[in-house]
Amino acid sequence: MTPRTRSSWLGGALLAAGLLGSATPAGAAELTTSQTTAKRGCIDRLAADGARGTTRTAYTATATGLVHARLTGAKGSDWDLAIFDARTRERVAGSASFGSKELAEGFVSKGQRLTIQACRLSGNGKATLTTSSKRLGLPAGPAEPIKVVEVRTPQDGDKARLQQLDLDLTEHADEDGVEVVLHSSAEERKLRAAGFLFTVKIPDLQARDRANRRLDARYAKRNGDGARAAQAADGMPSGSTSYRKLADVQNALKQLVAERPDLVRPITMPLPSLEGRPVEGVEITSPTGNRDAKPVFFQMGVHHAREWPAAELPLEFAFDLVRSYGKEDRTTRLVDATRTIVVPVINPDGYNLSTLAPDDSTSGFAYKRRNCRIKDGATPAANECGMSANRNRGTDPNRNYGGLWGGNGASSSPTSDTYRGAAPFSEPETQNVQRVVSANQVTTLITNHTYGNLVLRPPGLRSQGPAPDEEVYRALGKSMTDNNGYVNQLSYELYDTSGTTEDWSYFATGGLGFTFESGPDEFHPPYEEVVGMYRGTGAQAGKGNREAYFAALENTANAERHSVLAGASTPGATLRLKKSFATSTSKLINAGEATGSVLTFPDVLETTMTVPADGRYEWHVNPSTRPIVPGGRVPNGPPTAGRDIRNTKMTVPGGGQETTANVEDFPVTIAPTDDNGLIRASIQHPAMQNKNLNLKLLRRVNGSLVEIARSTNGPNLAEELRVVNPPAGEYVVRVINVTAVDPSFTGKIEFASPEPPESWRMTCEVDGRVLETRDVVVNRGERVGADICPVARTEQPGATQNGTTPGGTTPTSPTTPGTGTVTTGPFRLAIAADRRRLKRALARGFRVRVRCGRSCTLRTKVQVDAATGRRYGLTRRTAAVKVGGAQTVRTPAGRRTYTVRFTKKAARRLRRARSLRFTVVVTASGENAAARTARKTLRLR
Repeated sequence: MTPRTRSSWLGGALLAAGLLGSATPAGAAELTTSQTTAKRGCIDRLAADGARGTTRTAYTATATGLVHARLTGAKGSDWDLAIFDARTRERVAGSASFGSKELAEGFVSKGQRLTIQACRLSGNGKATLTTSSKRLGLPAGPAEPIKVVEVRTPQDGDKARLQQLDLDLTEHADEDGVEVVLHSSAEERKLRAAGFLFTVKIPDLQARDRANRRLDARYAKRNGDGARAAQAADGMPSGSTSYRKLADVQNALKQLVAERPDLVRPITMPLPSLEGRPVEGVEITSPTGNRDAKPVFFQMGVHHAREWPAAELPLEFAFDLVRSYGKEDRTTRLVDATRTIVVPVINPDGYNLSTLAPDDSTSGFAYKRRNCRIKDGATPAANECGMSANRNRGTDPNRNYGGLWGGNGASSSPTSDTYRGAAPFSEPETQNVQRVVSANQVTTLITNHTYGNLVLRPPGLRSQGPAPDEEVYRALGKSMTDNNGYVNQLSYELYDTSGTTEDWSYFATGGLGFTFESGPDEFHPPYEEVVGMYRGTGAQAGKGNREAYFAALENTANAERHSVLAGASTPGATLRLKKSFATSTSKLINAGEATGSVLTFPDVLETTMTVPADGRYEWHVNPSTRPIVPGGRVPNGPPTAGRDIRNTKMTVPGGGQETTANVEDFPVTIAPTDDNGLIRASIQHPAMQNKNLNLKLLRRVNGSLVEIARSTNGPNLAEELRVVNPPAGEYVVRVINVTAVDPSFTGKIEFASPEPPESWRMTCEVDGRVLETRDVVVNRGERVGADICPVARTEQPGATQNGTTPGGTTPTSPTTPGTGTVTTGPFRLAIAADRRRLKRALARGFRVRVRCGRSCTLRTKVQVDAATGRRYGLTRRTAAVKVGGAQTVRTPAGRRTYTVRFTKKAARRLRRARSLRFTVVVTASGENAAARTARKTLRLR
């Protein structure tokens, strides 16, 4: 074998099937070929020598560290890649994406013998493999145990002060405390030095992890094979009995597509991860296709690498929908009425490291939280993210979304586990979600996390107060927590966060988004507990997150919770909704010279649909006015007069307590005749050491003051709160002295009139030409009629005998919805068709009955939409494709019945379909009359 460099233990490329290859230097690339295709993937086990479609080679690790193998095949091909321990035959790493861009990366020990295996499932038989390796770089001396502690935060401002220590806060919190992960004794000393009291909950997280994995092995053994587990009422729908690695998640997505291609469409997010992995998911609906105007439910998981159940739960829901379709009425109805997008792993690089890392202290990656952004603006080198020195590097994707980015609850320090990143949407993980949400009408969204047994709704910042849709939000949250037993609460009631998923998605689109924090006390507990999370335990047995997700899907289908546009248009036309606007960040905190400034960036929402063959459409959309817009209505009166404020008494520091000695109140009255879209209160004070004043807005309800919003930015920072649509009533703006010896401040209480409603810009396009543009305003729960570029309903004046107007255009008429009838003057055309079973119709055809108002010649064709045609290999185009028809029929006035047949090719290809939606198109021409066309859409099963 060729000599290896000192830091390399893997090199080379795979050769012909079943042959061993020689090693080449790390980073080298060679061509690997497979003359045949494998019948199944090859990531689960080592294949036998000479196995069909499989190539492999052997290597020995020369150091303890990371092995990295990347395979790139031709476009349209599908390869899988895996690395195995040659002695135990257990997988070390794997990759099984939808295509042929594979990256297998895992942890190995010095001297470990490895076998790299690739298999070609489809497409071109040639691919390139690049390999590299790197030492882990272990820290000197024995590693310290990782602890979980519960930190007491009983007073106002304690949580904000704790966040400023840049420790690893969990989502397990209540009014009196927050659980925190301490990765070192230095962090423990920092916590003590800040004066916080804490109780140790888990003294050694790695030891707990090892114990949990032993429990997992026993659970898997007890529940036997996956098929038996899937049939059990208390098992996972897929039959899974253990946590999936990244390659297993990818394989499960492929399995879903293979099981029901009529229901499941593969999805690859627009951008690869920082390490070059495709980010993948599935879309589930019947029939598949993304231009059908249905409302969208977006389920996602694993923003945070260590939260393994966050991948399992949405993936199992996808299996549930697919395997229950046609068997459960509710599932069938909801799958038909909605589109569900499931992306189990948003952060594949981090998840791969966390799930493959040893459960001891050698790497610390089992509890990695963030992505692989080692240096702002730079792409990490191969294996760089997995080096021990980079354990505390990376951006927290769930602090990187643009809405309210840069505020409380996110860190500006690159070493913090809540590092917000260099800029709003600086990371590919968040850009992917932004693009998917912006290009679909996502009316319901769930992002899955662990832990805390919480269902959180926006906003994340207490200074914003409850969302404009709080009543709807709270009710939907309750419908979910009634099933899983979690706490239904505002996100800021946990603690302040900024730059989170729903704080952008909700305020930018109006779609209702939630965070699920599943599980009571661990990031990745024993797998049996994950099964319990999904199926429910105790009082929630038989419900759990499964029923909570179904409640979210019911909400997606409920038009009262979003908006509907409906009307007439040209069959086959493309309708487009678009809205462009600027999204604002928070006032930046701890951003050097930029502290206190607000950034804006362009946001664009753009979705399309195709008008059905009958010329009538119904489009389920989000409201046209964003929730962030104050008011969104025409003012009904003047705004309340604002005022300047300043301290008029010497309050004393109270550590967050609210006694008359510690606070100063400023009463405000909003009269019934006032109409405010916004109330804003702010204070500034001279920067002094540890000067901390907080700000609150309270409203008097039934004689008591109730908190509406609160700003707690921390020492030496200005405070501001902002609440939209404040109702009439008595309010108090309260300034709270937390630590300020000098309590002086100045500030303002301001009001603003409602801003006008926003509109969707709607266009109708045919063959790339825009025929009509209009603006449409629609509110939540409204159904608005919006006819746009409809075909003419009557003959145009001056039509000549050949059916053209003097201007040379051909008059057309719309198909009356559901009847297949066209009427213009004395010439009537109507069609009807029998509804045979699909299998019989494909074999023998079906009968069509046509009625003409006068003697006519009939030409008939059967067509399916482009998505269906591509799915079954009938076309590669983006237009509808003909799949059948009948001979030309000449008939006198009256009724004529004849047989329509599918083409041989279409009948052969469509046999795989469980159901088929197609359109019968009949064109009638008569003497001295313009041709008329009628359409009838059928669905056969």
